[in-house]
Amino acid sequence: MENNSAEINRTRNKIIKEVQQSNALAFQPEILGSSISESFDVLGRAFEGTAQKFAKAQLALKNGSSKDAKADSKIVSQLQNAPKKAISFMENLVGELSTVEDRNFDINNNAEYSILNAMITKKPGFSPKQGFALDMNLNEDGTQELIANGPGLREGGLKINSGTLESLTEAGQSIVAQTPEIEKDMESLLAESQLFDVSMVGKDGKLTGDTSINEEFILKGPEGKPVYEEIELGEGKARNVLQYDEEKLAAKLKPFIDAEIAGIIEMGEEGVIAAWNTVILPNATQSDEMETSKTISAGDDSWLYERDLPLSPDKKELFAEKYKQHFLRDYLYKFTKNQLPTIEEDREIFNIKVDMKNDAKLNTLLKKYGL
Repeated sequence: MENNSAEINRTRNKIIKEVQQSNALAFQPEILGSSISESFDVLGRAFEGTAQKFAKAQLALKNGSSKDAKADSKIVSQLQNAPKKAISFMENLVGELSTVEDRNFDINNNAEYSILNAMITKKPGFSPKQGFALDMNLNEDGTQELIANGPGLREGGLKINSGTLESLTEAGQSIVAQTPEIEKDMESLLAESQLFDVSMVGKDGKLTGDTSINEEFILKGPEGKPVYEEIELGEGKARNVLQYDEEKLAAKLKPFIDAEIAGIIEMGEEGVIAAWNTVILPNATQSDEMETSKTISAGDDSWLYERDLPLSPDKKELFAEKYKQHFLRDYLYKFTKNQLPTIEEDREIFNIKVDMKNDAKLNTLLKKYGL
């Protein structure tokens, strides 16, 4: 049941995201015929009649005709601050919901927030004419409650209280998990790892175009000469490429990678889940997503926010392991694979030497043809 509801949630997010990125709505006559500027008028309806209520209470306090001065004072105080608080509430909420429009948004987030964002930002297909409604209640405790109703939203409506939202944001928490910029983090990690000469790091903190790993990490023999790997080029030709001391590389990188992982976890475990679902497990970099515009997801293997928070030690350990694998394979590998020797004469292409006496394959062919 949980897996089914999680898949329904992912599908809703995926559809909302991909439809808004396409021109699909332009081909829907019922949408095209509606006014895109049609407003829910949330604040207007929330404060309807409050001006009279405020004026009546304030007048009663001034002329001494108030039957309940404490109650009237409370009304004046609440309504005096309510408009400013309501605007601040909506600004905070819009800021929180904007995450759903991020390129690397994790579709395992609650799809109701994607719907609410589409309603508030007046996206086509999410107006009152399509069955959506947005209301705000002014509570006696001075907080406001936003209630969203419509297709895809829970029975009774999605309710968000301004005081609760403010408390969450002040504590550094979010209602929508933001995916860490793993690509940028890993590029910075490469530059900071001390595997490369400082001259190869630009002012922006990124590696420059013509970059190679420092010579101290090149695998060398007892005499201090590089130990090459021969790669065949075809037609009996080959060339030397460098090999690297993997133990040295791992030892140098470990403290940098461990610090990066610890930083991601410290920023919030919800970000760890988002990174796991969109980057680490699907084995796709964020640049791949940018190029293909596909929605990246771990599917049924996703970690779920409601189920998996707080993260268990096993999950943190697994995240760290896969993060390292992703970094080594997709970021470091390109600097260690097929790198040409630093010694000029060792760069030349050469003919493959054939050991006729010990080459089993060659001897088999010679016997076959009686040579």
